[in-house]
Amino acid sequence: RISVAPVPIAEQVKTREVLCAVYRLLRAMVSDFSLMQSELASHSNAFLAHIKLNLTTYDVSPTDLVTSIFSGNRSVCAQVSEGVLRLLVARAVSKKAPRFFRALRTIVMPSESPIKRNQNAVLQALTDKRS
Repeated sequence: RISVAPVPIAEQVKTREVLCAVYRLLRAMVSDFSLMQSELASHSNAFLAHIKLNLTTYDVSPTDLVTSIFSGNRSVCAQVSEGVLRLLVARAVSKKAPRFFRALRTIVMPSESPIKRNQNAVLQALTDKRS
């Protein structure tokens, strides 16, 4: 369990720096390496839980890591949980930050060809959000 406040405080600067370094390392490890992408895909919820900690820097964020995990790997994208898609949709709607839309596009349309299941899950999440 990570004990980091959503707002940076002096005592936690090093912890925040280490977490961002871990994101960088993991992102480098999954780039163009489908086996590592497959291994880390099941941990996407844990990485996305870090979003609320505001661990976004100029070059890395939990969302960027998740995008890298699914990037270019259709089989991993086809196995993504609806929970991950719902969380990304909720963040995209509330924050309107491009990184959430990039993550959704990466997961829904790997290799420029849509995965119908993921498309439907995103549409359902958007419909539920409007209600």
